[in-house]
Amino acid sequence: MREEGYFIYWKYVQKLANKRLTSYKECLSLLYHILVCVLFI
Repeated sequence: MREEGYFIYWKYVQKLANKRLTSYKECLSLLYHILVCVLFI
């Protein structure tokens, strides 16, 4: 389950990266999701 969670998260990161993360809110959202994934996956 852990590896599967990381795979899903990686696809999410790639999707955000495709937008080039120009928005400050998107950057904060990315940092928040990294924190959540580190703590809960």
